[in-house]
Amino acid sequence: MLTELLRRLRSLARGGREDAEMEQELHFHLEMETEKNRAAGMDAREARRQAHLRLGGVAPVQEAVRDARGVRPVSDAIRDVRLTVRSLRRSPLFTAVTIATLSLGIGATTAVYSFVDGILLSPLAYRQPDRLMTVQLVIPELEQFPVWNVNVRSVDAWRRACETTCRELTALQPTSVLATGGTPEPLDGARVLPGIFDLLRVEPLLGRFFRDGNATAGSAGVAVLTHGLWQRRYGGDPSVLGRVITLDDRPVEIVGVLPASFRLPRFENLAATDGWTGRADIFEPLAWTDFQVRSPGAFDYLALLRLPPDVTADRATVELNGILDDAFASTPLHPRAHVLPLAEQVVGAARRPLWLLLAAVAAMLLAACANVSNLLAARWLERSRDLALRGALGAPPRDGMLRALRESLLLAVAGGLGGVLIAHATLHVLLAAAPVDLPRLDEVAVDGAVLATSFGVTLACGLLCALAPAWRASRVAPMEMLTVREAAAGRRGAAPAWLVGLQAALGVGLLVVTGLLLASFVRVMQTDRGFDVERLLAADIQLSHPRYPDPGDLTRVYADVLRGLEDTPGVLAAGLVQRLPLEGRSFIDSLARADDVRPIVEWTLANFRFVSPDYPRAMGIALTRGRMFTEDDRRRRPIVISAEVARTLWPGEDPIGRLVRRGGQDPREVVGVVADARVVDLETAAGFVAYVPYWELPRRQAIVVVRTESDPGAMLAAVTETVRTVAPGLPVHNIRTMDGVLSRAVAGRRFQLSLTGAFALAALLLVGLGVYGVVAAAVERRRTEIAVRLALGATTRRVFGMALGQGMRPVIIGAVFGLAAGVSGGRAAAALLYEVAPHDGIVLGTATLVVLAVALAACLIPATRAVRTPATMLLRSE
Repeated sequence: MLTELLRRLRSLARGGREDAEMEQELHFHLEMETEKNRAAGMDAREARRQAHLRLGGVAPVQEAVRDARGVRPVSDAIRDVRLTVRSLRRSPLFTAVTIATLSLGIGATTAVYSFVDGILLSPLAYRQPDRLMTVQLVIPELEQFPVWNVNVRSVDAWRRACETTCRELTALQPTSVLATGGTPEPLDGARVLPGIFDLLRVEPLLGRFFRDGNATAGSAGVAVLTHGLWQRRYGGDPSVLGRVITLDDRPVEIVGVLPASFRLPRFENLAATDGWTGRADIFEPLAWTDFQVRSPGAFDYLALLRLPPDVTADRATVELNGILDDAFASTPLHPRAHVLPLAEQVVGAARRPLWLLLAAVAAMLLAACANVSNLLAARWLERSRDLALRGALGAPPRDGMLRALRESLLLAVAGGLGGVLIAHATLHVLLAAAPVDLPRLDEVAVDGAVLATSFGVTLACGLLCALAPAWRASRVAPMEMLTVREAAAGRRGAAPAWLVGLQAALGVGLLVVTGLLLASFVRVMQTDRGFDVERLLAADIQLSHPRYPDPGDLTRVYADVLRGLEDTPGVLAAGLVQRLPLEGRSFIDSLARADDVRPIVEWTLANFRFVSPDYPRAMGIALTRGRMFTEDDRRRRPIVISAEVARTLWPGEDPIGRLVRRGGQDPREVVGVVADARVVDLETAAGFVAYVPYWELPRRQAIVVVRTESDPGAMLAAVTETVRTVAPGLPVHNIRTMDGVLSRAVAGRRFQLSLTGAFALAALLLVGLGVYGVVAAAVERRRTEIAVRLALGATTRRVFGMALGQGMRPVIIGAVFGLAAGVSGGRAAAALLYEVAPHDGIVLGTATLVVLAVALAACLIPATRAVRTPATMLLRSE
């Protein structure tokens, strides 16, 4: 069998040479037979005729030999492709437009699919990723925040009592440390239980990972570096193992380096720890004390679980909950375990927007295929008489359909090759424009799986584009086409109007979804934030431990920094806070009136912001009643509350001078009320927010905010120099403007809107081109009819309306279906909408009117040309 296959391949490769040799041999035998006949007394003409009769004809023999080789179907296919290529080369403009249209559509689809594949479909880069789970807590008593991180009490109980499910359960605590011993550098880090790297099935690039003895309180400090930090700070030096470095002025020994491929899982939708960015440059062992084990709060740990092969997530949940019941039996809280696949946790809220983007680009590609199919149908309409002649000469009925399919597939393959190139270029642009918090961006690429999908899309496009021309070829009646006038035949064979209707429906649907996203974006940006982002600068500062050993030193340095900034020319106000608005929650605790006798778990949870007295003025948060606390209040326990807190706790009353309690602490006096500010994100109501003096809980990491008189970008150097002058050696990093913070807060919406809008505009352009092509072709085919109508007295208005109707009828029908598709798309994207209904009348009406206006404009040019050309000229040309 293999020998036969090789023989056929060799015959196929040498087909041209073998045909020449066979023809030469046949001619030799023909000459020999002719000479023999002449020797028998025949004249030259009869001798050659008898020789042909004896040999059976040259052509039949050649065909029989080709059949014997077993490669005729392949050679015929190659011949047909060559003929198709030759036909397309005779229409360079048509070919270029068609290939460009398909290339753009396939390229955009491939680029977007690479995002979907890299982020949603590809398994996580760990061994057996389907067994990896995250464990969260659902606490019914704290219903304001339904999902919480785990705490030490829960993790310790699971690790002690869980026998089957928790054989591989670990936890990590995000941290931020200051590396000294050279250029001070703030580092994102994480404290982890020793088994985390074994759970993720990671091997060290250098050295080792943590041992159990490293995770006990008071043990010597050790650390594992990521590959990026090892390269960046230590130059990739292998001798870094065993080196003692300084973190927060603690000696720490480097015991290992992670491989470059390692990625810490990103945890989505979990309450963030102050100052953590979701990344880690350095890892240290996690240890806890008995006091932490006894504490029912402090939910700031992230838990990972690898399920044994015979354990399901439901079974694990039951076992974990049984242990939680015992661990929290003496507390007022009754948390329940929520086991979720790590892949779902990593992807988080990115799933729905990406699927919506893929649907949008698929709709645009479908519109492009409809446009190309329409062009091909018009092209095959011009070949109707040629097809009829072939049919009359004996060509099988499917001949025209196969020719149309070959041409369509060839164009699609060329478009697919161009699409891959466009996808590569587009992907770089999309990656640069994508929100930085979009998960797994480093795994997005045009790889083998994406290319295979692109090839499948290319074939599907070829088949879709072949529908209309194949339908056109199948309707050719040979005798009718050869006997009736071309114009009459063309009138009965107009290109399928449903393709234009399909384009209109897709255009309306995409415009509706884009309009809903745009309306949501506008409403988000118009939301009353409660603070002013203009001319506002922010910078992170971090204090080391030995230079400032006690809290009093920290507050003194912060006060000096704030005074130095306020004295800087061009600075209007300066403040201090531990978490900027729009960068997540800060310190969460319960808040109630001091005379509230309910259990603490029933109190309302509030965002507590530890700030300096001038922070609201620097942020542009209005003081509506009372005053801010001052340096003179250091011996008191003042608090400033938001308007929402005041309305809820003292409706219709003056809250100034009233007392509140935070958790189980002593009462605090309300000294002021400020306007509501959306401190978490723009789409979450302000809720309970309370401001307390920063000196009550000074942290080593803080953020200074500076209100400037002019462009804050021009003040970067002055602010940095002021801070370093007041506190030499103090690291100042992550300097940004609040305009930039606001821009990052809406980056996901902007990215979604930009791409969906681009696809909608492309579909709208295709609608215009499709309508123009249909009307122009119809006018050209019916020019004789139009001339006769005009000559017989038909008004130009009637002829003009006839031409408009040719293009507008399918558009109007398609627009109706497009409205239904747009509403369905809006409902599917309801989670992405903000204060906009999926059936918003303004959006639906505007999208429909835009498509109709574009279609009408596309109809005007050929319709106007139809009535302006003199009838006598048209008739004379016939």
